[in-house]
Amino acid sequence: MGLSWIDCENRIGECCGVASKHAGKAVPAQQDACNTCVSCEKPNQLNKVTASLAMQAIGFPIPDDKRYLFGEVVEKQEGPGTELKKLLSWFWWPKKKCERCANRVLKMNKWGAEKCRKRRSLIIMWLHQSAEKHGIPFSHFAAGVMVDMAIASAERKAIQKPGSVVVKSKEKYTAVWVYWKGGAYADELEYSIRSAINNLSDLRNVVVCGDHPGDWYDGDFIHSKRFNKQDGRDKFGSGRFCKWIDSAVKLQRIIESELVSESFLWMYDDTFILQPWSIEQMAILRAGGNLWNYETINKPVRKTWREVMRRTAKSLVERGLQQRNYSTHYPVVYQKRLLQQTIDDFDLLNKARLVESLYLNHHFKDPASVDDVFQYSQRPQAGWAPKAGIPVVNVGGFNAAVQAFIKPMFAKSVAIPKKVQNND
Repeated sequence: MGLSWIDCENRIGECCGVASKHAGKAVPAQQDACNTCVSCEKPNQLNKVTASLAMQAIGFPIPDDKRYLFGEVVEKQEGPGTELKKLLSWFWWPKKKCERCANRVLKMNKWGAEKCRKRRSLIIMWLHQSAEKHGIPFSHFAAGVMVDMAIASAERKAIQKPGSVVVKSKEKYTAVWVYWKGGAYADELEYSIRSAINNLSDLRNVVVCGDHPGDWYDGDFIHSKRFNKQDGRDKFGSGRFCKWIDSAVKLQRIIESELVSESFLWMYDDTFILQPWSIEQMAILRAGGNLWNYETINKPVRKTWREVMRRTAKSLVERGLQQRNYSTHYPVVYQKRLLQQTIDDFDLLNKARLVESLYLNHHFKDPASVDDVFQYSQRPQAGWAPKAGIPVVNVGGFNAAVQAFIKPMFAKSVAIPKKVQNND
């Protein structure tokens, strides 16, 4: 037997009190709706039933201050469309919400990974149309990489359970370490590479750029002389910012190298991958707050690192871009063509800036927190260990405390994967 009207504590006269409150007007109660309301996951409160009644009473289009009601009636969407939405900024509602884009998200989710893979060219065409509409430069290759990443991420989430091993992707990527012998700390590079080979499921090959690590390393190598303080004095009259110019110089060499895949992982020699992970997972945006306080962004500071950070934030703000901090020592996934655009647009071979933060703010938005997957320990003390469940750590130096934890994990030497010709 159906629910009696008098059994609902939220009924006010002939109206549903919950729906009326959220609609801002009287909403008549309906017996069938009441029956469904008390048997749903959130009975007698704002839920898919009462939200639907409220939206019917308000009428369409739903005002912005009432759009939260959609969150009750629309089931959480998961799938390739949602994953692509996370990766792209310009395609998804850059200024106002686009119903066509929303429908395409739902359509891709409904198709699932396999059908999206078969309709890859169609999805890329959608992206091209949206880029043209908003006057944004477009790369078919880069768009294809993003679509592939979204599909692989959706597949992984669909079958991965807590404690399971990350599913191997069909796509493979290069991981690149920049190495300078003068700044190296013990044998941290070797163990960083071992950790990546052991745990990155979609690693294609390893590349070291800079100085050659020595006899133990037989992987792919790009020689790049360090842009040092004397080079800075010769070119700019000061060697103060040579470290950041050197990073840009090496990234330019990496872009130009056939050893490196179109999308690649930029690693640090004091970063370690501690559990099964993937380069595609690393590509999910991870930020640590803003780079700088807007009120003091025009005031130079004495410390070199802080000054480069301020200049980076100022460069972004002047272009109307977010100035989120991506220079947290967390590894970065770059796409060569987008990276080249950032180097050129911000003149990074001549201006010292934080490349990671420029690149990711330049091309993407809406990051997740970095804290749930990454731990930075600048000066680890005796007995150091990462927090439970953290897959990626950076230690700021391979001291005795870190070695005591890391070396037993990766004590066994491993073969270093090299580029296979015509594998791009």
